[in-house]
Amino acid sequence: NTLIFGALIAWSSQEFGVFMDWLLSYLPSWLDWLRWLIWPLFAVAALLVMFYTFTLVANIIASPFNGLLAEQVEMLSRPHVELPAGRPLWKEAVLAPLAELVKLGYFLVRAIPLLVLFIIPGINAIAPVLWLVFGAWMLVLQYADYPMGNHGLRFRDQRRLLGERRMLALGF
Repeated sequence: NTLIFGALIAWSSQEFGVFMDWLLSYLPSWLDWLRWLIWPLFAVAALLVMFYTFTLVANIIASPFNGLLAEQVEMLSRPHVELPAGRPLWKEAVLAPLAELVKLGYFLVRAIPLLVLFIIPGINAIAPVLWLVFGAWMLVLQYADYPMGNHGLRFRDQRRLLGERRMLALGF
């Protein structure tokens, strides 16, 4: 993940430098001082993007291994419970990131309308509480997925099962 973000930042910095040179070539020379204003803005924007997406990308990269890790933890902590046969690593490496993207889609479809509540006067007073509950629900879905997936439960079934015990799940 660090290598991916390092490469992306290096590439985007290089491309942004080319863009800045192109842009300033069309402006009068007395506006060269804009370079000193725009580069820090670019750096802040890059840091914000990295801050908000680093964990997301890390979860997608680690997803094939999190299922295996959850399986090993369950085998060690509950040796008497028989787990269904797991998928081969190559299949897990393909299907696990797709499952993460499904969870991301589930998140975005609900997060965007919830974020809109923050700008509606009156309702914006309860929006932080709703966001906190939604964030807790998403954490439950994210991290309960691995052990539940090891027992053959799909994302839809996991949501249904966790929804039946919503307060216990949110207590996670």
